Amino acid sequence: MVQHYINNGHTHIRTHVNVDPVIKTKHLEIAERVLKSFQDQITYEIVAFPQHGLLAHEDMPSLLREALESGATKLGGLDPAGIDKNIENSLQVTMNIAKEYGVDVDLHLHDRGQVGFYTMDKWLDMVEE
Repeated sequence: MVQHYINNGHTHIRTHVNVDPVIKTKHLEIAERVLKSFQDQITYEIVAFPQHGLLAHEDMPSLLREALESGATKLGGLDPAGIDKNIENSLQVTMNIAKEYGVDVDLHLHDRGQVGFYTMDKWLDMVEE
């Protein structure tokens, strides 16, 4: 896939790797190994992504920290209401980890309507703080 991107003119890749209690950071290790083999042709970012939720398992915050210590360059986030069922706590944990590691957050928000608006407002308040 990376070679295909390069052949089609891409010079930068942002990829998301799933981090969860089952696979832990294995996908990060694989993605980083592949991307490093092309580092003379592209630049890249790796987002540590909690695809199955940040709050669903007590180990997730520490696994995301491990991913950021192991080569991930950004922190992902996913549906604080729809997946994590706790907007404020999910956003706060995400922002605390991002601040701790000095990384940007790539939040995927699929929650619609008032819940989505509320989530964005809360997140923007946290960013402003």
